[in-house]
Amino acid sequence: MGKSHKEKLTAFIQEELASGDREIVPNMSLFEERIIDSMNILDLISFIEEERGAEIPDEQVVMKNFRSVETMANVFLSGYDG
Repeated sequence: MGKSHKEKLTAFIQEELASGDREIVPNMSLFEERIIDSMNILDLISFIEEERGAEIPDEQVVMKNFRSVETMANVFLSGYDG
């Protein structure tokens, strides 16, 4: 069985955005912990869009939807079979 969306998202953030030096957990506040910032949010959006196979609607690109892995998985990936 393959990895879940949440596992893939966690691995992407861990490896690409946190540079592997911090353990990313599902409810970690990614902005407050300075894992996600204005420089890497576009990479994260691209990853999520690829994972779900569809663009994220502009109205959903708001800070509250990117707070944690748990939030992103629920808002953007729930119901998608990527």
